[in-house]
Amino acid sequence: RRRHTRCLSDWSSDVCSSDLEHTPESLDKLWNTTEDLRNNMVTRSQAMVHAKKLYTKGVLNDSDMKNLTRMSKDRDLDGEDLLSEMSSSIEHLQSKFKK
Repeated sequence: RRRHTRCLSDWSSDVCSSDLEHTPESLDKLWNTTEDLRNNMVTRSQAMVHAKKLYTKGVLNDSDMKNLTRMSKDRDLDGEDLLSEMSSSIEHLQSKFKK
């Protein structure tokens, strides 16, 4: 139930509320997937595909996506650098459950 715009720089979408419900287990799974991608040396493009998935699940916010989009244009950074940023965002959400 998502509708994305055609413009790559516009991350707006309609997201089903059930996609935004996070549990410690769901965040652990997303973090593990992100770490697996980091270990497989993905490209910036592949990392951004993963970022879009995290965004639609409500793990990354608009500010995160703008930052990642800016980073993805930096030729000195690779997919691992982008995934590292995503891991930090997931860890931040995980810490809310541990309080």
